[in-house]
Amino acid sequence: YEQYLRKTDGHIVPRAGAMPLINDDIRRSAVQEQVGPADLVVSSSVYEHLDDVDGVTHALAAVTAPGGLHIHFVDLRDHFFKYPFEMLTYSDSAWKHWLNPSSNHNRFRFNDYKQVFERWFDDVEFTVLSREPEAFAQARPRIRPEFLTGDPAIDSVTSIRVLARRPSQ
Repeated sequence: YEQYLRKTDGHIVPRAGAMPLINDDIRRSAVQEQVGPADLVVSSSVYEHLDDVDGVTHALAAVTAPGGLHIHFVDLRDHFFKYPFEMLTYSDSAWKHWLNPSSNHNRFRFNDYKQVFERWFDDVEFTVLSREPEAFAQARPRIRPEFLTGDPAIDSVTSIRVLARRPSQ
């Protein structure tokens, strides 16, 4: 993917003019036509703000070129970072009607993202970038059961990288 990215001072940065940025809803067919087959789809701290993770992932898979690659960095923490699991302690009703920030925070967990990406791509690799086991252990008694798998190694994950190839359409 050297035609899209370059290494500068030890950092990977986009090549100027090599990647179009589209500020629109990828689920719209007109936008999908505008995008055409995408060789590379990258996001950083975006997925946790989507209100339709499955629909957006399906739409992105639909515009992915054969041999295309997705790289997504997802922050699973409550964005009130002092308490990374606080958002998981409230009911759906309280979260949706009172506490969810205007930027939307979907409260998806590691396994939720795994399920969605594996539905729309045949080749998916997940890398756990960070966990906060101490903060999780402290919040655990108040976390709602629907957010728990029973495996603290999974439940304490706070950020992931998703690599997805070969859309399964």
